Amino acid sequence: MEGCCLLAVAFALTALILCIINRRLKQKNLLLQAELNDFQDHVAELHILLDEISKLGKVKYYIGSIENNMLKNNYGGTFNMPLAEGFMSQMQPADQDHYRENCHKLVNGEIDKFTESYSMLDDGVPKQHTSVGNTFTLPCSGEKKIMMIHTDISEVYDRSRELAAADSVLQAIFDNLPGHIFIKNISSDFTYVKCSPAYSRLLQMQPSELVGKTDFDLFKRDLALLIRESDIEIARTHGITDKRWFFCTPDGKEHAIRFISRWLTRADGSEWILGFGIDVTRQEHIAGKLRRRNKELRMLLSQISAEVMLLDKNLRFACASPAMRKFFSEAEALDSTGPTCSALCGCNVDDPAECAAAQALKDQKIHFCKQGCFKGKILQVKPLMSDDCTVNYLALSTVEPEEANISADEESSEEI
Repeated sequence: MEGCCLLAVAFALTALILCIINRRLKQKNLLLQAELNDFQDHVAELHILLDEISKLGKVKYYIGSIENNMLKNNYGGTFNMPLAEGFMSQMQPADQDHYRENCHKLVNGEIDKFTESYSMLDDGVPKQHTSVGNTFTLPCSGEKKIMMIHTDISEVYDRSRELAAADSVLQAIFDNLPGHIFIKNISSDFTYVKCSPAYSRLLQMQPSELVGKTDFDLFKRDLALLIRESDIEIARTHGITDKRWFFCTPDGKEHAIRFISRWLTRADGSEWILGFGIDVTRQEHIAGKLRRRNKELRMLLSQISAEVMLLDKNLRFACASPAMRKFFSEAEALDSTGPTCSALCGCNVDDPAECAAAQALKDQKIHFCKQGCFKGKILQVKPLMSDDCTVNYLALSTVEPEEANISADEESSEEI
């Protein structure tokens, strides 16, 4: 009897224990299911985030296992096709072989990553993409994965091509302009950034050899100091300078270059000095000859006792003999600045047809000025012809009215 009671008690205890264990297992299963649901929700959220990021960056991504070579795309579906063949269907034929080769190298472990640019079809339109592929191993499962990211860079690619084309045109203009062009940094030493072939040839160097150099590396110190002062002025005022540089090149030739330099701000905010030079060596030689000629003329006229003076082609006073200076001394017309013809005669003629000097310059023959008051005398205006039959100066001398009338009568007789 006691045995039966003990057996019943044991059976009851076993049933109770099993009931408790079953309840604990159910509770644990519920907790595990809740954790699994949370994990799945978290994974789903991660996929949504990745999808949104890929849309913002015009990115497509593919993740697959190396073992089965199956891909999961950014919409969560599965492609039942090999990695390379599935993506190559969107590629241009010329890029397919190269892409397939890179994918096989990834799968076989020959490479861990590759980056290439391909032309791909997007809604039937070829667009440029950058493709990056790599392999990685999951830390928990140890499973080896392959991931491909394809970024649409069509806008950047097109913009780069436009900039490259524009840069090519600008470079062609820069290289073919006849002037001497340079660009300098705004810095403590104002180094050269770029220069035209014309400028580098002037200095008997290659354009690349000038990059990074300063004016102290290229010119004598006196000239380099003058150029540095000009650069500092531009940097301070953000303005324009117009200077003439006189120097000798290594071959011993003398040069005079007129440089117009200005402040230049680029679109990226960087600041440069842009200079454009014109060779004025010939003009300076001509100007020097004219200065010497004018000096000689003044010396020559200083020895002449007659009342005579010269006007240039702009009808401005050039020089006069002492007698002519004395003739105009009361009016003080012959000042150091050189008056115009109208200021000399005091008549301020507006019509060139009424101006003897203007007509003498035009007709290239003698005319008489009767507009002004010259102490009872008349000015004779005679054009002085150069070797090339051009008029550079007009000679003005005083004559009596009778002489002017006689000359006028003779001229009329010749015309008849």
